[in-house]
Amino acid sequence: MDARGIAFGGLMLAAAGLAGGCQSSAPAPQDMARTNLGTAPADLQLMCASAAAGPSGVDSSKILPTSSSQLDATSYRVDLDAGGSKFTCVIDSSGSVKSIGPAAAATGTAPAPAGAG
Repeated sequence: MDARGIAFGGLMLAAAGLAGGCQSSAPAPQDMARTNLGTAPADLQLMCASAAAGPSGVDSSKILPTSSSQLDATSYRVDLDAGGSKFTCVIDSSGSVKSIGPAAAATGTAPAPAGAG
């Protein structure tokens, strides 16, 4: 083996050592975003998407939850994208939709109570 082969082999070993040193362990489950208890459970997010079909005029299969947060011990806020229009849903832990309507940031108004209008 000539000097170039030896140098190349040495570089490959050094690169492998650096790559191995850059690996980090996965975060603990409680530190992962998907396990944050402050977000609405998936079934409640989907219930909100279905509830937004009427006011938005968009098929419920095309309405996507974009974010959610826990408001209090039993209520959640779910932000929805209904074909480009933003909606906000407030739902309780039993699946009862408390309000649904255009997102307040887009319209300057609060969501209407469920069943209104």
